[in-house]
Amino acid sequence: MVPGLAFPIKPPRPPLDEAAIAELYRRCGALVLRRCRLLLRDPAEAEDALQEVFMRLLRYGASLEGERVPLSWLYRTAERCCFDRLRRRRREEPVDEAALAREPTPIDEALGSEAREVLGRFFHRLPDKLKRLALLHYLDGLPQERIAVELGWSRRTVGKKLRALAERAVRWKSGART
Repeated sequence: MVPGLAFPIKPPRPPLDEAAIAELYRRCGALVLRRCRLLLRDPAEAEDALQEVFMRLLRYGASLEGERVPLSWLYRTAERCCFDRLRRRRREEPVDEAALAREPTPIDEALGSEAREVLGRFFHRLPDKLKRLALLHYLDGLPQERIAVELGWSRRTVGKKLRALAERAVRWKSGART
């Protein structure tokens, strides 16, 4: 203990070695890239976001508990990178409708172009935590118990938030764009 400090100072952990990061990239890179493509709808920007995720892993990976980096950490980091890019994109340029139509996804195939556009506008107006909830539930199909663990909420809170999200979508669709 350093005199005058009320908490011990932990020595810094060694960074993850490059071989471990390369193996994670080999095993999980395609999954993370798919997530980035779904969110950004721009293949080049999705690849940039993927690189940013692994750069963050290189920089901050030593702070992770244990030696395994869970896919959920990579997804969460990818979502943050993508949401940051979307916020910057919104500030810098008007919505490029052509960019929204570039990369077809399973959701695209199930919805018509008008419904996709409405869904995209609704989704991008959500706070990040609700975006994450929507992705985990509707895109990944995770059960509420698993979502609760991922988000640090109770299962009951997840259920309430999903109901509130559905109600918000109905209000938004009916013209109350809040």
